[in-house]
Amino acid sequence: MQKPTKRLTLLPLDDQRLLVPPPDAAGMLSISERSLWGRTAPRGPIPCVRIGSSVRYSPELLRDYLRTQANQEVTDGQAAARALVPEATFADQKDQATEGSDGTQIRTRDEGRDE
Repeated sequence: MQKPTKRLTLLPLDDQRLLVPPPDAAGMLSISERSLWGRTAPRGPIPCVRIGSSVRYSPELLRDYLRTQANQEVTDGQAAARALVPEATFADQKDQATEGSDGTQIRTRDEGRDE
């Protein structure tokens, strides 16, 4: 006899439920239930609501979490780029504007290095 499989319920974007069960929350985040559980408070940053022994997730808080993650990744990426390229690299560069044959302006960078 075959073991019944779990069914994933796809939720419409305008779902008005206050709380969703873990399979639906994992689907909203496009991660597995196991990953969701590992990232759920107190083990991780994803907020949840506990009702007795049940764990539920607020779609609103999940959206806020995604926004925070997206903003954090942009900030981390910018900081990483700054760390990789020292400011002194840009200090010697000067913008130069020249006019192309069709009258458009062309910007170039003069590295300012004397060799």
